[in-house]
Amino acid sequence: MNKNKGFTLIELLVVISIIGILAVIVLSSLSSAGEKGANAGIKSNGTSIKTQAGVYWVGQNQSYKGFCTSGTDSINDKSLLQAQDTAKTTGGILRDGTMAQSGTAASGNATLYCNADTRFYVVSLPLRAVEKINGVDSNFWCIDSKGFVGGIKNPIMAGGTSCADQIVTP
Repeated sequence: MNKNKGFTLIELLVVISIIGILAVIVLSSLSSAGEKGANAGIKSNGTSIKTQAGVYWVGQNQSYKGFCTSGTDSINDKSLLQAQDTAKTTGGILRDGTMAQSGTAASGNATLYCNADTRFYVVSLPLRAVEKINGVDSNFWCIDSKGFVGGIKNPIMAGGTSCADQIVTP
């Protein structure tokens, strides 16, 4: 009688394949967690921009005019640049009704959009990954002077004055 102790080749292959499958599941969930974390950072930047818009409104005698203008000493400009960095976009920042967006969100080449005039402002931040918000696949996080803060599917286009123009219902 041959009483070999150990595992057969088939048993070892089954165990290795199970470990491989589990590793793939764990790694895929970790990558989506990173994208969700990046989206949370973008939303946080949006909250900061909303707060600064309120401070700007009071400091400019109830006007948003110039809120999106660039300048090294401008607090709101630093927030826009921070939001662009967090979103890791290469499309730049479109300010005060310049040309329409180029690229799409969740692909790294979308454009952050900011438009402001005396009575309104609207900021559209590209999300790093598509996120389902209220049953809609959202590519952008939008903040405006009417109080809207939330996900939208399409970017705010040049001359846009509100996030409501881009809200898509499921």
